[in-house]
Amino acid sequence: MDEKQFLNAIQTMIQTELRPVNDKLAEHTNILKEHTSILKEHTSILKEHTSMLKGHEGILKEHKGILKELQTGQNKHSIQLEHINKKLDTLVEGQQAHTEQNQRQFKELEKNMSGKIDVTQLAVKDISKDVKYIKVTTDGLEEESKKLGVVTGQNCLEIEYLKKIK
Repeated sequence: MDEKQFLNAIQTMIQTELRPVNDKLAEHTNILKEHTSILKEHTSILKEHTSMLKGHEGILKEHKGILKELQTGQNKHSIQLEHINKKLDTLVEGQQAHTEQNQRQFKELEKNMSGKIDVTQLAVKDISKDVKYIKVTTDGLEEESKKLGVVTGQNCLEIEYLKKIK
């Protein structure tokens, strides 16, 4: 066997022995190609998702800005509410003080009026007695006036009679 035949024999032997390994390598290469294809698809999907996330990030930034504005507005409203509450507390205190002052003045006025009413009642009673006296006196004077009128009438008649006689 010459050298060329020997090398061919070794080559055939190696090919025969390596065929299952080559087949396995080819099979694994195909699987790797499929996985590479799947990975490329997943990479493409991930790129889309990344792009979408960037869009969402912009929206989130916009919402964050809106939230900051709302918080600022809410803080302003809270400050205004505190200011209004302070004013209301002041008004309530003033109203309570005014009510208490009115009650004190009403009691004082009531005391003063009570004394004045007693004096007024006494005056009315006294005037009532005087009016009764005046009425009784007036009634008496009316009777006297009637009597006087009768007497005057008689006197007139007598004077006329005396004038005629004379």
